[in-house]
Amino acid sequence: MKKIIIVGGGWYGCHIATILKYKYDITIIEKNNDIFNGSSFFNQNRLHLGYHYCRNYATRHLCKTNYDSFFKQYPTLIDDIDNNYYMISKESILDFNTFLSIYKHEHFDFELVNNTLFENIDGQLIKVKEKVINSQRAYKYFKDHLNDIKIKCNEQFTHYTKNDLITVFTKTSSYDCDILLDCTYNQTGLDNNYTYELTCSLVYKKIKNTPFDAITIMDGKFSSLYPREKNKFTYTLTDVEFTPIVKSTNFNDILDYKVTNEKIHEIKYNMETKLKKYYPEFNNKFEYIDYFLSNKTKLISISDSRDITIKEVEKNVITVNCGKIYGIFEWEAYILKYLEHI
Repeated sequence: MKKIIIVGGGWYGCHIATILKYKYDITIIEKNNDIFNGSSFFNQNRLHLGYHYCRNYATRHLCKTNYDSFFKQYPTLIDDIDNNYYMISKESILDFNTFLSIYKHEHFDFELVNNTLFENIDGQLIKVKEKVINSQRAYKYFKDHLNDIKIKCNEQFTHYTKNDLITVFTKTSSYDCDILLDCTYNQTGLDNNYTYELTCSLVYKKIKNTPFDAITIMDGKFSSLYPREKNKFTYTLTDVEFTPIVKSTNFNDILDYKVTNEKIHEIKYNMETKLKKYYPEFNNKFEYIDYFLSNKTKLISISDSRDITIKEVEKNVITVNCGKIYGIFEWEAYILKYLEHI
């Protein structure tokens, strides 16, 4: 039985492990103290249909084509959102009519609602059927389904060598395998076409009823208020401008950056101030609870691309990066086809 080492115990690593474990000897190497303890858990986890990507067809197509696949494979991990509104800022890169024409042309399913709730909005509200992935249930699902494979936690990948076998080195150990899969969003540095971000998401609790359950302001450096755990009425507040704290093409810069309380207060002030430009009642309806940090990897692009990139670094060494969870199905198809020829 061939040995496969998967570096990274998030969505891409855990999903492909559940597919391959019946025919291969699988080991996951995870730098944290458990799987799903990085960006796969500490994320907004929006189940995208593509409305976020009005300027990038490839990412819209990825979201739309794989939405049903995700719903079919992981139905118990999804929460519904009743009144989920996208709205176009008067300062948007694309105006309301242009935004609408894109999604009408591609036959997206949405509803237009007259705006009586928000300020500084161009046109009507766009009610969509996007849902949210429950991070806690996703973690439990993979803990249960991967309890029969080897998972090495607290192991930081450093490098690999390749002779007859591939030897993977961590800071404390080494492991041999036939195939190496990098599922760290390129945090191993095996591909150099990416930039890295340390990001901050703020967590709030809804304390009074609102006539909406999620809002996303488009198109540009705007805000999103999205459910996290529906049964606890918690939400994440993110902002294209203020969520990224530091960016670098060197991942070590992200790891070494120290976030101060003063920085969090600054981010909170900036995010709330911007959101209240559109929803002045925010602080009367939501109470700040906490924040979480997450590392993200993005393809260097001018079109807000978050579509999938899979690269064979060399024979039997493959790295994947995608800004959307949906890419797991493209990743699965690629790896299964690749393994047919080994």
